[in-house]
Amino acid sequence: MKNKLLWIGSVIILILSVFTFIVFGVGTEIFTALFGKKLPAFGSYDGKPIKYEQGSYFANTVAQYVENNGKSQNAGSYYSAFRYAFNQTVFTMMVEDAVSKSGYKVPESAEDRIMVSYFSDENGYSKKLYNQASDSYKESLRKEISESLFRSRYMEDLFGSSDSIGSDALYGLKVCDNEKNFLANTINESRAFNLVSFNMNDLPTEEVVKFAREHADLFTKYDMSVLSFDTKEDAESALKQISSGEITFEDALTLESSKAYYREENGKLSNTYAYQIASIIKESDDDTAKNAENAIKALAKGSLSDVIEMRNGYSIFRCDGDSTPLNTEDSISIGDVSRYIRTYEASYIQDYYMNIAKNFVTEATRTTPRGGVEEDAEGFDAFDDACNYFELVKTEVPAFPLNYGNSKLFTNIPASVSALSGASTNENFLKTAFSMKENEVSEPIVVGKNIVVLQLKEIVKDENIANTDSYKSESVNYDLNALQSAVLSSDKVKNNVDTVYFTHFMQDAL
Repeated sequence: MKNKLLWIGSVIILILSVFTFIVFGVGTEIFTALFGKKLPAFGSYDGKPIKYEQGSYFANTVAQYVENNGKSQNAGSYYSAFRYAFNQTVFTMMVEDAVSKSGYKVPESAEDRIMVSYFSDENGYSKKLYNQASDSYKESLRKEISESLFRSRYMEDLFGSSDSIGSDALYGLKVCDNEKNFLANTINESRAFNLVSFNMNDLPTEEVVKFAREHADLFTKYDMSVLSFDTKEDAESALKQISSGEITFEDALTLESSKAYYREENGKLSNTYAYQIASIIKESDDDTAKNAENAIKALAKGSLSDVIEMRNGYSIFRCDGDSTPLNTEDSISIGDVSRYIRTYEASYIQDYYMNIAKNFVTEATRTTPRGGVEEDAEGFDAFDDACNYFELVKTEVPAFPLNYGNSKLFTNIPASVSALSGASTNENFLKTAFSMKENEVSEPIVVGKNIVVLQLKEIVKDENIANTDSYKSESVNYDLNALQSAVLSSDKVKNNVDTVYFTHFMQDAL
């Protein structure tokens, strides 16, 4: 007897379990060996729980995934199987609900046509094989076939099947010729570029030092200790006891109400730059926060602040020593400034490189060599000359078509050009690149963490129209992907896979 997956006729291959049923016997072994315990629901769809119970669609899909991808003795290795099965179950439940509302019933004749293939040998249908099978097997097989045909009704009606009239699928949304031709014509024009890029991940050390000197007040270090409490009342009580001499500041660190916010174990303030102190004080619409910051910085050695409301709780500061200005000769301190700029002043880095890029464009659009005259312009390449002058490496970008989002229908922006990572969804980049004239140099374009300047090197045109059949099937697949994403992100879906799996399986595996 044949042991195989049943394929209902369709061109769609993305959501396999909607078109297939689980091979009998696969789930039992895995269920018994690994998961023979009662579990909470892994989530729900439209209020209906999705449980891992023997014989359920969810459990069978887990089993089929494991069967197809290899078994393991470790329960902790089946996480991907549960995630996959949950998504498939949710999608299937949506499909079944939709078909049920339509009133569709699977004809017995359709079930019979599929049943025949399971009791056939090289000579076709075998009555002997059919008679040898148990009634329970045949009953279960028919049930699974019926359910699979029931689900496939929805998918075929929307996305088509192998049944056709001429070249057109009998079912499914139709893709018009104009749409197919538009997609096919998109690849007829590709563009190749010269490119230079400026990486904005960091600034040269001299620029960091310049910034530090211009904003020296941000990087003054303060020698402080701090006490923190969850409530204002606890903080005021501790301050009163310290001020009256009942307890010391150090004693207050051990109070039951004391919290370890913003401090080391010994009470010393963890982050001591001026900007870090300002960042932990609770923001206010008036001058309260700024006044609190100034009060902390103005503390004399050994003195205590009032209770100050923080982003987390309430704190009392004590000045332990003199403040110290930033040492611009210290590499560690300059590294701190560099991290501050990357975190809080990213626009400063962008402005720095944007100015350089604009200067590059000025040089790359010259008509004569630097310091030269018109007569010296023969053979002069301003873009190359600018690369040499700014000591930049020119990158030659292979031709690619306009392809928003790097659709697999067309050639993608070359992945080898790291400066263009993310460019496929950057509308400013694409509009600029595909509106340029040959040899034209673009203005600087921000692409992720890079600023790029392009020179249109060549427009490559292909007059041959591509075969549109592939665009038709890909259009259908995109529609299916969109449907699947919409279903899985629906408010009807409650996904508890991570919680249930890691609570009940991973802990056993650790």
